[in-house]
This record gives sequence, C-alpha cells and structure tokens, in this order.
Amino acid sequence: MTTIAAAARRVCGGVVVPGTILPMSPTNTRIQLRRLATALTLAPGAEGVLRRVLERALELTDADAAFIERAGGGEWEVEVVASAGTGAPAVGASPPYLIPRAVAQERITLVGPDGTARGALVLLRETSGAPASTGELDPGVQLLLDVAVDALEVRALVAELDERRRALEDALDERFRLISGITYELRETLGAASEYVQLLDTEQELTPRQREYIESSRRTISAGLRLIGDLLELARVEAGRLPVQLEPTSVGALLRDMARDYQLASATYGVHVDIDVPRDLPLVVTDPDLVGQILDTLLSNAVRYTPPNGTIRVRASIQPGRRAGDPRRWLRATITDTGPGVDSSYDVFEAVERVSSGRGAPGFRLAISRNVARLLGGDLTLEREPGTGASFSLWLPLSD
Repeated sequence: MTTIAAAARRVCGGVVVPGTILPMSPTNTRIQLRRLATALTLAPGAEGVLRRVLERALELTDADAAFIERAGGGEWEVEVVASAGTGAPAVGASPPYLIPRAVAQERITLVGPDGTARGALVLLRETSGAPASTGELDPGVQLLLDVAVDALEVRALVAELDERRRALEDALDERFRLISGITYELRETLGAASEYVQLLDTEQELTPRQREYIESSRRTISAGLRLIGDLLELARVEAGRLPVQLEPTSVGALLRDMARDYQLASATYGVHVDIDVPRDLPLVVTDPDLVGQILDTLLSNAVRYTPPNGTIRVRASIQPGRRAGDPRRWLRATITDTGPGVDSSYDVFEAVERVSSGRGAPGFRLAISRNVARLLGGDLTLEREPGTGASFSLWLPLSD
C-alpha cells in the first residue's frame, strides 16, 4: 500500500471527484487507516480488497449500494469487478447497467500513477425521500480510492500472469506431445537397429575386429535409447505429467544405503566414499522413488568425475530457510567430489546449454533432477570451485 501522503497526492492530483475534498486531519486519518487496515487484513486477494473497499465506502457515505468497474481498453472490456448493496450490478456485468431511474449515480474515476483511468467507483443512492448528497467525501473514502486503484492494478497483473501461465502450460504440453511422438519413432528405429546388430553377432565367421565393431554399435545404441528416455522424462517433468506419490520418508536412511552401495562399487576404482549421515534425521513427506532417482544421479556423477585416490563426501543435515517465505527447516543432502570441478560460466542444470556447448555427451539427468526437486517443493543447488571439485545439495522442506 502507498503512504498517506502519496494517497492524498494521487487523489487530489488526478482522481475526478465531484464536490470538494475534505481536509485530512492527523486524528481522522489515523482512525480511518486503522479501520481500513483491519478490514483489508481479512480480505483474500485483490477481489477481497475491492469488496472491503465497497463495504467501507457504504459505511462512510450515504450511498445505498456501490460497485467498482474495470476500465476497458486493449483486450479488456469494461465490466463490474466488485459489487455491494441492493440494486448494484452483479460482478461480471457490462454497461449499459440496469439501474432504476429513481437511483442517482455518483461516479468517481480511479486514476493510476501514470494518469490513465483504471476504472471507477460508482455510488448509488435512492433519490426519493433521501437527503441530497453534499458532494463532499469523507477522508476515509479518499483513502479507499487509492486502495481501489492499487487493487485494480494487482487484479490486472494477476490476470495477465495467469494468462501467461496458461499459455506456458499449453506450450509445454504441446512440446511434450511433440517430443513423445519423436522419441517413439526414434526408439522404434534404434530398436530395429539393435535387433540387426544382434543378428550379426550370431554369425560364426566374424573377425575379432568385426566383433568389436558390433559391441561398439550395441553400446552406442543403448546410450542413444537412454538419452531418448531422459529427454522424454525431462519433457514430462516440465509439462507437469510426472506422477508424485507423497509419503513420510527417511531420506537419511535412503541416502546412507545408496552411498554404501556406491562405496563398495567405487572401491575397485580407488575412490573413497566418506559417509556422515545422522540417524536421527526427521522424516520428510516426499516421494521416495523420485528422491532416490535424484540421489542416484548425484552419486553416479560424483563417482564418474572423481579421479583414482579421490574422495566423495556424503553429508546430511537440518538447515534453516534460505529465502523469505521458505519453510523454517530443510533437510539438506550434500554430495561433494574432488573432481575437476565445474566452470562458473557453465550451467549444468540447463539441458539446452549442455547440448549446444558440446561439453561431452549430451545429458539431461541434472536438469531432470533439479526440476523433480522443485516439483517436490525443494531445490537442487551447486557450489563449485574450478579445480577443486563440485558440491551438489538436495534441499527438501520439513514440516513444522
């Protein structure tokens, strides 16, 4: 909300108001602001604020009913966005309104900071037997005008964001369908190629070099099929089509078990896995299968990039929220390697950048993992220092 001075400047300088504007004494202003703040704290969203504005306007004036209409222009049409009192047009109505002739209308234009009309507050009064309006406005109504302008701007912004969100969802859904069709055809083609390679492998009169070619072809086809599967999964996650099954999960136990499996496997390569995961970590309401996939990606990457005699450190701890609006407590699972590290100019979580930069074989597992982590209400972060390794952290929110 704007300050009292800003409210007065906006109303006095730009809003078209019939009659005169009453002076705002400090005492009256404080009283009106206290009442207004009490009402607005109970109002959910812009629509709730606009309804509260009308309720307070009826209390502060001699009007019998009131409504707020949104200004037209561009893709928007003039329509009622809030209504209060008997005889006021319903929300969603457009002019001309069906208002009896015996009802007087007082229209107050709501002007934004840029000087353009955002809409209007319309007060309705029964003319028969009612005293004539003095044309003067209560100081509280002057404050309401500024609040109404802000609420209309917020409402328009929310509507625009919602429209963009729907457009983005439609685009992601269309991309998922396109990728699904392409990956189906590619899988069929590579599957047929794999069968031909298997037929060649049954031949008896093959030289050792030819058998090496066949084995290389088999590995290449398998890698291609995995890449296609990853691409399809990435598109599925981005389109919101990945099923999630939430349940209380011991992420600490899951991380310990998976790290021990990699500890045994990596010992043959001379890589040491140091595990420090407390046993008293709280349960996390999450999807254990999806969390397991993320941890598997991080552990396999660490083993892949850690040289012989290197060390992989696996840690877990409880951390406070990092940003405003975050849950108070998070479970943080961190996997650190002593590999070559990651260049600060390279975003490992962007699949498009990885493919276009030509940095090794294209892969989407880290991009998938971060999207899945965010789908679970968490995040996946990277701390890096080129030449000294990389440290990936999976953050999952804890219930209060």
